Amino acid sequence: MTSAFYAVLITEAVGVMKDVDGGVTTRLLPYLEAGLASAANSEQFAGALMVATQLAARTNMAEPLVEALLEGIAKGTRVPLHSQSLQAMLALCQTQRVKTLPERAFKHLVKIPELEELVAELAHTYRADAFTIPFTRSLAEFADVHANYERVFRAVVEKVPLRGKHFIAAVPILLKTAKKGDTAAEMVKSLLTHADQHRPVATSEAVDFVFRGSSMKKSTPEKANKKDKMVASEEDAAFLRAALLGSASAPMRGHATSIHAALDHPNASLRENALAQLARLAADAGDEEPTAIRRGSALGPAVLRRVTDDDARVAAAAMDLEPLRRVVNDDGALFAAAKQRLAIAATALASGSQHSENERRVAKKALRLILATLSKTEDGTAPSPLASRCAATALEHVLFSSTPTSRAVTKAALNAARVCPHASLDGVRSDALRDVVGDGKSIKDVDARRAFEDECNAVVLRALAESLLSDAWTEDRRLWMRETYRDATNVGRVTLLTACALAVERTASGKPKPKASPDAVGAIRDAAWSLIRDSWTDDGVASTRGVDRDDDFPAGSPPRADAVRRFASSDAAARKYAPSCHRALLRATLASASKTSASVSEDARLRECFVSLATTETTDDALDAIIGDFFGRVLDACERRRGADGARAFLASLFSADPRAVDARAQVAALELAVARATDVPLASVVVAVASSSSRVRSAAATALARCGRDATASAFSKHLAKSADQVSRIGAGALCDAITRGLQVSSAPSKELSMFLEPVVAMTTGGDGDGDACLDAYGARCLLAATRDATLDDVSVANTVAVPTLVWCLDAATRGDGDGDDAHAELALAVEALRAFTPAYAATWGPDGGEGWATLARCAVAPSPPAARAAAFAQMTPEFVSALAPAARAAALKVVFAAVNADADETSRREARRAANALTLDAADVAKTIDAAVVAAAEATPASSKKRAKTTTNAAKTSTSTVTAAVSLGSARATRDAATALETLAWKLNETTNPVALAAPCLRFLEALLNHADARRRRRDAQNASDDDSSSDDDSDEDDESGVAAGGYLEALVLRALESLAALGVHPRDGWNVPLVVRAVREVDEGAARSAALACLAQIAKTAPDAVRDDVFDVGAALSDRAAAAADDVLSQRALESALVAVVPVWLEGGEPLVNVVSRLIDSLPRAPARRRAPVCAALVRAAPEGEALPAVVVTLLRRLKSLEAEARDRRTATEAVVDAEDAPVAAEEDAWVKELLDALLARETPMAATAALVAALKVRSRFVFRRSIAPFFLFPVANTRCFYDERFYCVRILIPLMRHTNLLLSF
Repeated sequence: MTSAFYAVLITEAVGVMKDVDGGVTTRLLPYLEAGLASAANSEQFAGALMVATQLAARTNMAEPLVEALLEGIAKGTRVPLHSQSLQAMLALCQTQRVKTLPERAFKHLVKIPELEELVAELAHTYRADAFTIPFTRSLAEFADVHANYERVFRAVVEKVPLRGKHFIAAVPILLKTAKKGDTAAEMVKSLLTHADQHRPVATSEAVDFVFRGSSMKKSTPEKANKKDKMVASEEDAAFLRAALLGSASAPMRGHATSIHAALDHPNASLRENALAQLARLAADAGDEEPTAIRRGSALGPAVLRRVTDDDARVAAAAMDLEPLRRVVNDDGALFAAAKQRLAIAATALASGSQHSENERRVAKKALRLILATLSKTEDGTAPSPLASRCAATALEHVLFSSTPTSRAVTKAALNAARVCPHASLDGVRSDALRDVVGDGKSIKDVDARRAFEDECNAVVLRALAESLLSDAWTEDRRLWMRETYRDATNVGRVTLLTACALAVERTASGKPKPKASPDAVGAIRDAAWSLIRDSWTDDGVASTRGVDRDDDFPAGSPPRADAVRRFASSDAAARKYAPSCHRALLRATLASASKTSASVSEDARLRECFVSLATTETTDDALDAIIGDFFGRVLDACERRRGADGARAFLASLFSADPRAVDARAQVAALELAVARATDVPLASVVVAVASSSSRVRSAAATALARCGRDATASAFSKHLAKSADQVSRIGAGALCDAITRGLQVSSAPSKELSMFLEPVVAMTTGGDGDGDACLDAYGARCLLAATRDATLDDVSVANTVAVPTLVWCLDAATRGDGDGDDAHAELALAVEALRAFTPAYAATWGPDGGEGWATLARCAVAPSPPAARAAAFAQMTPEFVSALAPAARAAALKVVFAAVNADADETSRREARRAANALTLDAADVAKTIDAAVVAAAEATPASSKKRAKTTTNAAKTSTSTVTAAVSLGSARATRDAATALETLAWKLNETTNPVALAAPCLRFLEALLNHADARRRRRDAQNASDDDSSSDDDSDEDDESGVAAGGYLEALVLRALESLAALGVHPRDGWNVPLVVRAVREVDEGAARSAALACLAQIAKTAPDAVRDDVFDVGAALSDRAAAAADDVLSQRALESALVAVVPVWLEGGEPLVNVVSRLIDSLPRAPARRRAPVCAALVRAAPEGEALPAVVVTLLRRLKSLEAEARDRRTATEAVVDAEDAPVAAEEDAWVKELLDALLARETPMAATAALVAALKVRSRFVFRRSIAPFFLFPVANTRCFYDERFYCVRILIPLMRHTNLLLSF
């Protein structure tokens, strides 16, 4: 501690000095010398390191002193201060600018174990070049002196992050060492090879420095390009070439630089020469591959940069490099670089650059690299992950353009595309295309060549179209086309659109059928529409650019040849043609719609197309005319698909759709087109549109509604709606409902008129008949039902023919999970609206069993019906509705309601079900059916073995698995759960229940079944506990027992509470109360709510039916005594027991039972009862008996049997201590004398007058003399003489005297 304190003190003192001169250093030298000595301890050494580091930071030391300190640190370092020693040496090297480590310091330093790891950690943590460069220089200088130095050098190269400056310091020294002899030369070669393997970039920098010198690094690139003389000698150059042969760090012949440095040299010719040398290395490589061209070589990034070189010759040489893919080792980066350079070359060719020839060469090589190399795996046996992107690149270059300089590039693209294995180029690989392209080699005439190229373009476009329809696709062609369109140039986009249009046209009806499967046809149509939709306003259909070029893409024919040449010439030209290509593709897509196409996707495309056309905003007359033409094509496609009424149904489905799902502009356009086409407009659909929330849609719908009223075949109802059109359009849904109601009133056959009006709703649920009437969706159907709600309330036929099928359709759709979120929401809203037709009037027509109406409503009220539909179903179950049901249906309704209250997973549904149950007037006969069903379920769940005791423990333990399962399944039985819900409902609705007497007998039967079930469970549990044969199932059986007990106990409590309530209402079973069954419940049910309910039930029966209890007085008394002695009961059970005593004791007394017997029976149970329960039980007995009679009897009995009662309690405590831990055993030594404490407690509960009277009465009973008028002589007896009397008299006297002092009782005697 002294050394550490001294070191810290010196360090702080040196740190605060203004000037640290030589005198301070001289005074500290003895401390430093002693601290760095080998004999110093670790604490002294660490202190010396601190002082030396601080001193070096504050002053410039003489070189001998620095060398001495470095040597002392290196020599004196020890575990665990190696890292701190290196840090101190780094500080000295940084502050004192050490260039070379002293030889003796270096030799001590390399002896440190795992030195390379320590240096690596130092280099990663600090900027350690000030130490690592001198250290590397020393390693190079002494590498040939000792094998350990060479080993450390190799290890440092491997693990320390050395950079070029480190090797710049080491390589010249190694070259000098190599000249010492052959052995040294071999050692240096090995070290250089090792360095090149682990640090290739740094080694290359060092070689380049050696050859070009430091002065060249400071010169400008222009001067560097002019001077290419080597600074190193020819002997050194030859040695480095031999040592680094095949390496990126090897010097180039005739150039003063390494291959690695030459690849990034400012001189393009030098970069080209470096690539040429790499090519020669690859060509001359034998069995051992040179490191420069191995996979993942250090040259990879430099070679990749040469692929995008701005010099065409260098870029071409890089792409021509045979090991290019292997050296770069990143196909994605190589593809991006090649495509980038290809785009530069294509731009240069299109602009007529003076370097066109070189750029053409680059473009051809880039296409071969992309299409022939990168599109396949390295072994060439399968498509690579880049095959799809490579094929997309081909689309930008496979068409001949009006630019002559790009002709060779197009030919190269076609030739390379034949090698690409992607499915999109299957047609390009055909022999027909190869023959057509090959025929043009000898054509010299300009016009003939142009005609030939036009023919080639047509063949290529057809081949691409065939490829898009090919069945060879293994990937999602829609995704490929979208990604290709996104990433391609404008030329590639227009080429793709044109080929796609030709492919879609081939799928149209009347065209030659393509050799493609229906899946391929559907896929190409989906892909075409996705391209149109995604670019609708961005150079797409809605763009006004190039409207005059639409004629170049005639419908049903290939595009004009001159247009193909023009858009293939440049990106700028292709962009002008993009909107026309999109519109041509849209025309082809609409023309391909037919009955044979997939109905769902085709209808969705037509719908989306119509909405997109309707929402296109334009001020251009030409584009407006094109949009109008497309409207007509959409409707023509609908008629081809759905027949003559297809367009009518299509338009109706649009303007009657949910405004949240369809743009209001599209609905207005649909209404206007429906009126303009002079066809029959579906009245129901127009009514839905009139109810729209959009004023524009309502206004257009009013015009259509007036059109319906002008029809010659229009009914009076339709004409009345037409007259109200303007008012409805202004006001909305409210006016519409009034108009419908008034229209039906003026109709001669309102019911028939209403049924015809709602026929589209029925057609929707049945799928329609193909005549165009089934044009409503769930939203439209809901609007119709809502609009006619007032008119259909009293029309039962409409509910039966419309509401029920609609609700069934909605439930089926919900069960199947059809539709997305919006559709599911609309179907659910329709179901809720259909449920409004389930009125009491409709329910009254269902018949005895409820018929289809009740079956549908019941299905709606239970899962898997949606929660909102279940809640709506329960909302319809009003008291009037349930009262209108037949008895069987009403009982079924109650069962459904009870089940929902108990088990519905949705909170809203449970709340509505409970509200329905609360609002209903229950018929006890209906509830009795539910309880009787539970009785059957409980009986079936009770094991047969419970009916008789098992003969042996072994047989009882062999209960079958099915029996065990049945024994624990009571709480999960559906009928039992329904009964529980019914009993829960009765808990708050019994006063409102009619015919409650019908409940008593079923509840008693249910209680008996539950008790039998619980008894069977206990027997099974006892048998399992007694058996040692199947110990592995104990845990499972315990869990089952717990769940069964919990379920059974809750059910027992429910039924006992129901019986208590019935008894409180004065209800008596026809066969009388089964008091023995209730007594059995008091004895057998488990503690808690069930036991409290049993006692309360017994008490209530005793109050309202004392005769029934009087017949079983002995059983009741025994049961109450047992409950009084129970030690584990809870507070609720205790209070229930007290209430039972208060109710039952008067019945006993009235039946002739002597009070002494009642008191004696109760006191017999006190030793077994817990101390806290004795006083309340006795007090309850006192309250139950006639005033003034029970307390004296209790006092006399307790005092008479004091010794025996306390002995019995003591014996019970001793038995308990024998089986319970000492800590848990009752501390009852002082509790043994509990009788007198109990008497004190009982008397304390009374008033002084009552207590005194009780004691006097007790004395009268127990005294052997007869009291006279005054009891004064009795008090003249001395206390000592009272020993001759019984102990109880002494107790009475002892208590009586202080009581009488506070009362006037003495005066009364």
